[in-house]
Amino acid sequence: MFKWIKNTASAENQENSVPVDLNPAASPPVPETPSSNNPSGESVQPADAPSEANAPEHVPLPVHPEQTALEQMLIAGDAFLARYAASSVFDGCIEGKTLLLDIEEIERSLKEFHSKMFFVVIFGPLKAGKSTMVNTLAHRYVSPTRLGKECTLRPTNVIQSEETSIEENFMRDNAQDRNQVFQFVIDYIRHMKDWEDVSPYVYKETSILNETNIENKLSHVVDVEPLITVIRVPGGKFIDSTTAIIDMPGLDGNISNLETSPVHHWVLRRTDFLIFIQSSISAISKTTNHFLERLLVESKNPPIWLVQNIIDGKYWRSLEERDAEALQQLSETREEIMRELDLKEMYSTPINLGMALDGVMNQNEQLLKTSQFAAFEERLYTVLQDKRIRIQERNSLHGLLRALRAARQEVRRIQDEIKTRQQEMNKLSLQLTQMETLISNHELFSPAHPRKTLELQLTNLLTSEEEGLGRLIEDRTEKTLLYCNRDITGEELVTNLIELGETIREKGNHLYLKTDGEFGVRIAQQVNAYIQRAEHLMEESLKEYQEKADELAAPLGVAFHWPLPEDLPPFDYTYLSPVMEKAFRLGKNLPSTKKMLLFDRHFNGQQAKIYIQGAAESIREQLKEQAERWVETLLDLHLNEIRKQRKQARLSLIAENRQRFQLKAEQYEKQAQQSRQLLNALEQDLEQMQSLAQTAQQTMKQVK
Repeated sequence: MFKWIKNTASAENQENSVPVDLNPAASPPVPETPSSNNPSGESVQPADAPSEANAPEHVPLPVHPEQTALEQMLIAGDAFLARYAASSVFDGCIEGKTLLLDIEEIERSLKEFHSKMFFVVIFGPLKAGKSTMVNTLAHRYVSPTRLGKECTLRPTNVIQSEETSIEENFMRDNAQDRNQVFQFVIDYIRHMKDWEDVSPYVYKETSILNETNIENKLSHVVDVEPLITVIRVPGGKFIDSTTAIIDMPGLDGNISNLETSPVHHWVLRRTDFLIFIQSSISAISKTTNHFLERLLVESKNPPIWLVQNIIDGKYWRSLEERDAEALQQLSETREEIMRELDLKEMYSTPINLGMALDGVMNQNEQLLKTSQFAAFEERLYTVLQDKRIRIQERNSLHGLLRALRAARQEVRRIQDEIKTRQQEMNKLSLQLTQMETLISNHELFSPAHPRKTLELQLTNLLTSEEEGLGRLIEDRTEKTLLYCNRDITGEELVTNLIELGETIREKGNHLYLKTDGEFGVRIAQQVNAYIQRAEHLMEESLKEYQEKADELAAPLGVAFHWPLPEDLPPFDYTYLSPVMEKAFRLGKNLPSTKKMLLFDRHFNGQQAKIYIQGAAESIREQLKEQAERWVETLLDLHLNEIRKQRKQARLSLIAENRQRFQLKAEQYEKQAQQSRQLLNALEQDLEQMQSLAQTAQQTMKQVK
């Protein structure tokens, strides 16, 4: 989303910095890709593969003991930015922008040490007198004021400029991170970024500075909210080239939102100095307490000045009584804020801001003095001139430590993610291997579905009394027996037996070999039903593996293709008819009739019937043997072939999936090796920077 801007380091800083060697060509990574021959799923790396242990030794950031703790930290910070403050450093090895944004926040915090712009934020509840204070400090009408109405609906930055104007800064793309773009604008105002760096994300609309435009731009509801409005004024003693004011909407106003507003987010984290305005006729609200709680968590003891706006409504009392009551209320408010923010001390001043504003606008020195604003302005100016450098250093250090902690946390998260990804790849490789093993070891004939059962079913189908040749033999035998109701010659008996055999052979060949006939279809249905039942358990197991593999592959960006019914050879054995014809010819071994010609004699009907029944039974037994051999041939040819073809189709698709996964794994492992090397170096540098910053912070606390 955001352009990564490289830090321009000085020649001296570049000489002191030692860049991390991240060139993949210097030590080409060998991917630890999972292997299908490794059932454990653990990654296997060749013995001669370069490891991270062989990576160039990390060189710490430069440290100069002769310098102060803060100077040592800043010198190391310049070297750190020279190493990492460019997106190209992370190209190809780290996905996501969180770490880049953390590095940018570190860069921002380091630059703030050298920033000349000091921000004073004016905040407080609605109608407390914030706009009056801003106008008084600016010595000009820059913030709308009106009784009984919420005036300042959006934040305003009042800065010094030779030419006056109102500038509204809008985001170009609402899909961008609003807080981040707001930071860009503040960086630009602080002179830490050029407009060319900010303009891709922000555009400005400029208006003439007058009361009408102030009202229109700050007090009216608009369709598109600006990030922040900048008001440029000539300034004076307080607002100058190094000091600017941030005028905040009321904390409990309709527009203000502590949770989502980027200006509140910025104030809580990065403001230099706060002036809290509280009216003498109102208590600290729940919203104000919530803001103070957040301020304590985010900023840690922020520099804050309490201004109690004296609303002198009890005119019937004496001046001494009114002053005493105002001072007592100021003391109570001060103690409450100090308790909320865990402060040991805090500046506080009672001011009649209405009187002060009249004094400024009418150039009435007496009103300024009576309101106590003149003394406050002089004291505020003196305090900021005396302590602003220390305040900026303290705030910048706090922001830097927060950014360093966030970056270290993100580094650890990415390192854990790399380990998790590697484990997921190993698990995925194991899933593919287990599928291959399941398919390779699968047998159609199992204890649940034995082969003999299918053979018996098919044989019975062909030779049963109700169907197939069994019924044909029975019918033809009965007709022959009807013919033998008288004395017949042996020749007649043989003729009838031959006709019986020919009829059975003709019908049998039709039934056995005509695969698209009635019995061929029924045989196919029975065989196919068996195959489907036998493969069902494997299909269910494969489905579980496939679902798990898809679940593991999704975060790796790998898309698998699993076999569909149309991808596998069909349950169809019709194409094997020619093979079956060679393997079996029905009737070749039917009972011989030639021997009967030797019986050149007459038979009575009873003798003929006995002989024919015996011959028919013999034919039946031989047909059953033939049918069993035919069924066995059918199963050997068809089931073994279809199993081989379907197994090969499944294994081929898994091989394609593995190849697709292997390519992704090799790419990821190359990225992971580069990432681990970079992250290890970055982690050491972040740890060193954090140690230097903490030392500087401790040293600063010791200096009163």
